[in-house]
Amino acid sequence: MGKPKAPPVPTPRVSFHCTDKPPLLPAKEQETEEASEASDNQEKADSGEDSTSHNPPGFLYKRVALESHAASEEGALQFEQGDVILVLDDTQRLEGLLRGIREESWKQNQDLKHSGIFSEKLLQPEKDE
Repeated sequence: MGKPKAPPVPTPRVSFHCTDKPPLLPAKEQETEEASEASDNQEKADSGEDSTSHNPPGFLYKRVALESHAASEEGALQFEQGDVILVLDDTQRLEGLLRGIREESWKQNQDLKHSGIFSEKLLQPEKDE
């Protein structure tokens, strides 16, 4: 008896994508367009009233100081009543405390070493003018 013949092997496909329709956008162009839209949205957000510089990394929202706060310990933020505070995202946030920087300090220095912590009770929402 001879060896049985092996079943025929199907011919491999060259391509699995449909060629009767062009792709909507090549991947690189799509990424560029998304980045362009994101930067357009950022520019619109930045072009708001009195925004001459970009917000600091981790920026969440603006608040106004209800009263002055002295930096009584290392890492605390000192500010005066009426100062605009840029509240920042803080991964090590403690209950009732926020991390932020005075808007004026950020505009002048663009450096987060001027940021500090303070009680959230010392702030109120910024009034729209």
